Amino acid sequence: MQPIQAIQLNTFLPLERMQQELAAARASYAQAKPFPHIVFDNFFDPAILAQVLGEFPQPGAIRWQRFDNEQEIKLASAMESSFGPVTRLLMYHLNSMTFLDWVGEVTGISDLIPDPGFEGGGLHQIVRGGKLGVHADFNKHRRYNLDRRLNLLLYLNQEWREEYGGHLELWNRDMSRCEAKVLPLFNRVMVFSTTDFTYHGHPTPLGCPEGMTRKSLALYYFTNGRPAEETSGAHSTLFRARDANDFKPTLSQRVRRLGKDLLPPLIARQFRRSSDNRLLQVATHHRWHRSYPPPRALRLPGSLRRRPTGHASARPGLNGRRPAPCWPAYAPISAMPHRAGWWAVIPRTLSILRHRYWSVVTGADIPLNCRLGGGLLLPHPNGIVIHPDAEIGPNCLLFQQVTVGMRDGKAPKIDGHVDIGAGAKIIGGVKIGRHAQIGANAVVLYDVPEGATAVGVPAKIVGVDRP
Repeated sequence: MQPIQAIQLNTFLPLERMQQELAAARASYAQAKPFPHIVFDNFFDPAILAQVLGEFPQPGAIRWQRFDNEQEIKLASAMESSFGPVTRLLMYHLNSMTFLDWVGEVTGISDLIPDPGFEGGGLHQIVRGGKLGVHADFNKHRRYNLDRRLNLLLYLNQEWREEYGGHLELWNRDMSRCEAKVLPLFNRVMVFSTTDFTYHGHPTPLGCPEGMTRKSLALYYFTNGRPAEETSGAHSTLFRARDANDFKPTLSQRVRRLGKDLLPPLIARQFRRSSDNRLLQVATHHRWHRSYPPPRALRLPGSLRRRPTGHASARPGLNGRRPAPCWPAYAPISAMPHRAGWWAVIPRTLSILRHRYWSVVTGADIPLNCRLGGGLLLPHPNGIVIHPDAEIGPNCLLFQQVTVGMRDGKAPKIDGHVDIGAGAKIIGGVKIGRHAQIGANAVVLYDVPEGATAVGVPAKIVGVDRP
């Protein structure tokens, strides 16, 4: 990224190419079938887009707006706070008058108006098994009552293969056939008109490998009024089925819908406010949708359901035993069989509510999707903070005000049988070996070997006692 003083319009916009290709792009756009559209490959500076891709949040990293129904399974975020700094600058440039005037010349639609709030746009992400049914877009801006005229999609998928699917399909007006397909390749830009009959989508479930997602940026452009032949009453998204079997909900979607109808509003609100939206599926799905793997806290190892063994038996004050687990929010979840259907609804709902209750009472921040081993002992859990990406092995002891946090995108890995004193901070991608001891108020920034004792700020090794 260049210094702020060096950023020019052509840092983010390919101004020279835009002018060179204007005439050809105008003709191609007008002649495209089944409705006006155009595709540009390798449009932006790949170094800029590489930074945008590096900032793109993972499915569990932010509070995504989640869609999971018979028409669409996807993630979206229009919140500027979820955009990285380079992404934010790129989005601002795509909403600039310089770019809008050029898009207007290509499409023949003048006086385009950007949407500063990115309603319905922003970051889009589709996980494996996700889809977006064929549809025509909403036609009126909810806040400004402007007419939606154009969509711009920028794809961010490196090494994307044909067999993964995810093509944006363009269907004709009577939905009798798909007339064009666009593969979502990295640095590919697509612009197309939106009316009540510009049907598009990627209705076939995504077949990319696990852990890979279909990523894109979406911006919509508006005008104050539109041609009379395109005028209709305001409407939201209009989905159209390709055949009779296209929009049949799965059993899990039907069960979840029924669960939402039957659950008391108080419990439903608790789910919506949860820091991890995937927990809503725990209480309402008869099984996990393959697009959303269950949080690790719901797949904890069997050590959570038996008494752990090890050096804890020799620790004074534990009477030769160690409870498993001792964090009250995790006890009911870890001990619970992975039931299916309605047998899972009530106990898991109560477990999540119990987690929220103890989090408020103790002031601890221990997400339900933490990767914790068995026998975690928290004698005084107040103020403990654990990052969701941190790993803590079995039979560990954490006192109050301990922080296990991320630095430079990396989280700590703590092996089993580790004691961490009150107020200690373990920051970044450090590894704490088995049977290590961290002194009170220590700040650990470097690896601690097995059996070692670390104290001080920053923490230093003062002794090694191999078990």
